[in-house]
Amino acid sequence: MAGIAAVHAEERAAARLALAAVPLQTFLHVALIPYEADEITRLIIDEHDAAAFAEIAHLTVGGFRDWLLSDAVDDATLTRIASGITPEIGGGSVQADAQSGFDSDCAQMPGHYAVNALA
Repeated sequence: MAGIAAVHAEERAAARLALAAVPLQTFLHVALIPYEADEITRLIIDEHDAAAFAEIAHLTVGGFRDWLLSDAVDDATLTRIASGITPEIGGGSVQADAQSGFDSDCAQMPGHYAVNALA
Protein backbone atom coordinates (compact mmCIF):
# COMPACT_ATOMS: atom_id res chain seq x y z
CA MET A 1 0.00 0.00 0.00
CA ALA A 2 2.83 2.40 0.76
CA GLY A 3 4.72 1.43 -2.38
CA ILE A 4 7.82 0.37 -0.48
CA ALA A 5 7.50 -3.40 -0.65
CA ALA A 6 10.57 -5.40 -1.59
CA VAL A 7 10.47 -6.58 -5.19
CA HIS A 8 12.80 -9.56 -4.83
CA ALA A 9 13.32 -12.23 -2.21
CA GLU A 10 16.83 -10.89 -1.63
CA GLU A 11 15.41 -7.46 -0.76
CA ARG A 12 12.90 -9.02 1.65
CA ALA A 13 15.64 -11.02 3.34
CA ALA A 14 17.84 -7.95 3.68
CA ALA A 15 14.93 -5.95 5.13
CA ARG A 16 14.19 -8.71 7.67
CA LEU A 17 17.83 -8.83 8.75
CA ALA A 18 17.99 -5.05 9.09
CA LEU A 19 14.74 -4.92 11.07
CA ALA A 20 15.81 -7.79 13.32
CA ALA A 21 18.80 -5.71 14.46
CA VAL A 22 16.71 -2.68 15.49
CA PRO A 23 16.48 -2.20 19.29
CA LEU A 24 12.89 -2.24 20.58
CA GLN A 25 13.49 1.09 22.30
CA THR A 26 13.85 2.71 18.88
CA PHE A 27 10.09 2.41 18.36
CA LEU A 28 9.48 4.55 21.43
CA HIS A 29 11.89 7.26 20.37
CA VAL A 30 11.36 7.37 16.59
CA ALA A 31 7.73 7.78 15.57
CA LEU A 32 7.13 6.30 12.12
CA ILE A 33 3.92 8.29 11.94
CA PRO A 34 4.06 11.75 13.55
CA TYR A 35 2.48 11.97 17.01
CA GLU A 36 0.21 14.82 15.88
CA ALA A 37 -1.06 12.90 12.85
CA ASP A 38 -1.89 9.48 14.29
CA GLU A 39 -4.17 8.50 17.15
CA ILE A 40 -2.54 5.08 17.59
CA THR A 41 0.94 6.63 17.83
CA ARG A 42 -0.36 9.05 20.48
CA LEU A 43 -2.01 6.20 22.37
CA ILE A 44 1.16 4.13 22.38
CA ILE A 45 3.35 7.01 23.53
CA ASP A 46 0.87 8.34 26.10
CA GLU A 47 -0.02 4.94 27.59
CA HIS A 48 3.43 3.33 27.47
CA ASP A 49 4.29 1.53 30.72
CA ALA A 50 8.06 1.87 31.13
CA ALA A 51 8.17 -0.49 34.13
CA ALA A 52 6.47 -3.29 32.19
CA PHE A 53 8.66 -2.62 29.14
CA ALA A 54 11.86 -2.73 31.21
CA GLU A 55 11.95 -6.54 31.13
CA ILE A 56 12.36 -6.56 27.34
CA ALA A 57 13.79 -3.07 26.71
CA HIS A 58 17.27 -4.43 26.06
CA LEU A 59 16.12 -6.68 23.20
CA THR A 60 16.27 -6.09 19.47
CA VAL A 61 13.28 -6.93 17.27
CA GLY A 62 14.90 -10.27 16.40
CA GLY A 63 15.77 -10.91 20.03
CA PHE A 64 12.17 -10.14 21.01
CA ARG A 65 10.89 -12.59 18.39
CA ASP A 66 13.25 -15.28 19.68
CA TRP A 67 12.28 -14.52 23.29
CA LEU A 68 8.55 -14.73 22.44
CA LEU A 69 9.05 -18.13 20.85
CA SER A 70 11.19 -19.46 23.70
CA ASP A 71 10.09 -21.70 26.55
CA ALA A 72 10.75 -18.78 28.93
CA VAL A 73 7.51 -17.05 27.90
CA ASP A 74 4.18 -18.13 29.32
CA ASP A 75 0.81 -16.47 29.86
CA ALA A 76 1.96 -14.89 33.12
CA THR A 77 4.98 -13.35 31.40
CA LEU A 78 2.89 -11.96 28.53
CA THR A 79 0.41 -10.51 31.01
CA ARG A 80 3.22 -8.89 33.01
CA ILE A 81 4.80 -7.14 30.02
CA ALA A 82 1.63 -6.47 27.99
CA SER A 83 1.16 -2.87 29.07
CA GLY A 84 4.78 -2.19 28.19
CA ILE A 85 4.37 -3.25 24.58
CA THR A 86 0.76 -2.54 23.63
CA PRO A 87 -1.87 -0.06 24.73
CA GLU A 88 -5.46 -0.94 25.55
CA ILE A 89 -7.87 0.24 22.89
CA GLY A 90 -11.53 0.52 23.80
CA GLY A 91 -12.79 -2.59 25.56
CA GLY A 92 -10.05 -4.87 24.25
CA SER A 93 -6.39 -4.46 23.54
CA VAL A 94 -3.89 -4.74 20.75
CA GLN A 95 -2.11 -7.29 22.95
CA ALA A 96 -5.15 -9.57 23.00
CA ASP A 97 -5.43 -9.38 19.22
CA ALA A 98 -1.71 -10.04 18.89
CA GLN A 99 -1.77 -12.96 21.30
CA SER A 100 -4.44 -14.69 19.23
CA GLY A 101 -2.05 -14.29 16.28
CA PHE A 102 0.81 -15.82 18.28
CA ASP A 103 -1.20 -19.00 18.68
CA SER A 104 -1.85 -19.40 14.97
CA ASP A 105 1.08 -17.75 13.29
CA CYS A 106 3.83 -17.47 15.94
CA ALA A 107 4.42 -13.71 15.83
CA GLN A 108 1.87 -11.48 14.16
CA MET A 109 0.38 -8.18 15.23
CA PRO A 110 -2.31 -6.19 13.48
CA GLY A 111 -1.65 -3.35 11.06
CA HIS A 112 1.60 -1.55 10.38
CA TYR A 113 2.77 -2.30 13.94
CA ALA A 114 3.45 -5.88 12.84
CA VAL A 115 6.25 -4.60 10.64
CA ASN A 116 7.56 -2.43 13.44
CA ALA A 117 7.47 -5.06 16.12
CA LEU A 118 8.16 -8.49 14.79
CA ALA A 119 9.00 -8.69 11.12
